[in-house]
Amino acid sequence: MSSMPPGHEEDNDDDDPLPFVDVSDELRAPASEAGLHPHLCATLERMGIRTLFPVQAAAIPWLLHAEAAGLASDLCVCAPTGSGKTLAYVLPIVHSLLSRVVCRLRAVVV
Repeated sequence: MSSMPPGHEEDNDDDDPLPFVDVSDELRAPASEAGLHPHLCATLERMGIRTLFPVQAAAIPWLLHAEAAGLASDLCVCAPTGSGKTLAYVLPIVHSLLSRVVCRLRAVVV
């Protein structure tokens, strides 16, 4: 059974255990369908962000699924400037921190 969220394919290359997701320009989704906390969706809506960029629509569900399943959630994204990579990383981090009350380092983005 695959540990990937729906719509994501596992790469069958035995030398590389990380999944590969080919992101097409058609992969756009409303922010509310990404699995983010309702407060984040409402904030995005207030900021005028109603539809996620393709890289966000692919990465956010994967990262949220990996966290919920207790899997390693390292992700490397290769995409052009302005494609939405930063928000694709930040939204799942903020999503996971919403319920935390202890102040300490929880994420590193390089």
